[in-house]
Amino acid sequence: YSTTYRTVISAGVDTPSNQDVLISPVLGSDEVRVVLSWNEHPQDLDSHLEYGYSHPEQVVWNDKTKLNGDLLLDYDVVTGFGPETVTIKGSAWTQPRRGYSVFNWTRYRTPSYYSVVPISDSGATVRIYKSNGLVRTYHAGPDQIGKWWYLFCLDAGGAVIDAGRSGCSTGDYFNAPYN
Repeated sequence: YSTTYRTVISAGVDTPSNQDVLISPVLGSDEVRVVLSWNEHPQDLDSHLEYGYSHPEQVVWNDKTKLNGDLLLDYDVVTGFGPETVTIKGSAWTQPRRGYSVFNWTRYRTPSYYSVVPISDSGATVRIYKSNGLVRTYHAGPDQIGKWWYLFCLDAGGAVIDAGRSGCSTGDYFNAPYN
C-alpha cells in the first residue's frame, strides 16, 4: 500500500470527527486512482469518470467496467461515507477527454429535492493517487449546491486539469446519472 501519514487525536468524547485514513494499493506507472469519501448524509454520492466527445461513455454505479477493465469503478457505496474508488490505466489513456465529476444521487431520487443534504454540506473529499502516492485533494465547498460537482480532467499523460480551466470545460460533461 502507498505510505500515508496522518495525525489522529484521541481525547475521549472530544475526538474530532473525520479522522479516517484512506489507503490505496501501490499503483503502476500508468495507473491513477480517484477516491471519493463523504459524511453520513447524503447517503449516496456517485463517482463518474467519463470519456469521449461525440459518443461519451462513463463508468458509473450501473456500468462499472469499461475498456476491458482499464477504466473501473472499483467500489460503489450507497449508505454514506464512501469511499467510492475509480481506477484508470492502460487503454483508458488513449481515449479523448477523461473528466471526473460527483453526482448527488440522493438528491436525484428524493421527491423533496430541498430536504436532502447538498454536496456542499456533505464533507465530500476527492483524493487522486498515482504511483508516487497522493497527488491532489479536493474538498466540497459552498458552491457545490446542485446535483453535480465537476472536479477535473486527466490529460493523456495523467496530468490533473481543474474543471473550468483550458482543456477541461465544464460544458463538456454530459451529466448522465446512469448508463
